[in-house]
Amino acid sequence: MVALGHREVVKSAGMTAPELGGRGDSSAARSQESPVTRIRTKLLDDFLIHHPLRSSRLDEIVDAFRRRISGTAHVRDLVLELWGDHDVDSIEPAITRQIDDYCSNAPDFNRPKAYDLFERVAPTTYRLRCYPNKPDLLELFPIRFEEPSMQSSWLLFAAKAREDHCWKLASNWQKLSAFAKTMPGESETPSILLKQYA
Repeated sequence: MVALGHREVVKSAGMTAPELGGRGDSSAARSQESPVTRIRTKLLDDFLIHHPLRSSRLDEIVDAFRRRISGTAHVRDLVLELWGDHDVDSIEPAITRQIDDYCSNAPDFNRPKAYDLFERVAPTTYRLRCYPNKPDLLELFPIRFEEPSMQSSWLLFAAKAREDHCWKLASNWQKLSAFAKTMPGESETPSILLKQYA
């Protein structure tokens, strides 16, 4: 990993206080992105292919909804698809609770709009609100890499970057973009991609 001071860490991602915002995965947001933002998105996507983040149960649930017609499913069907018929009766309430944690129709839902991923359409039947798209789960959870060595590098990087006030305002996408740009071999890639857009 390239050693950078905390100011350089934040500047390496091109982050300044007025520019700090989320990436957004909607096609409308993507069509309005600048060429530089599209390049940064491609760089991060390429980086994450080689250094994947740890997936969560929510990732699996969202992917299962996306495989369904209209993005709608009964919880029992999801449990059978994801975990088989092993102990369905004990797994179903836990999955229902997890879906309710991301459903504004649940009586105890008290989270920002970004966490409202599902709509209850019938008892224990839900619809993925953004179907057929995948919600941007990156912003909902702490960043954790599958590879222990990459996770250690990330923790060191993030500890140094926290010294800058912009880091607190940055989205997870921006933080990962800054981290990816500090990895060996990544520093030359932006200039190559920029030439493609020139």
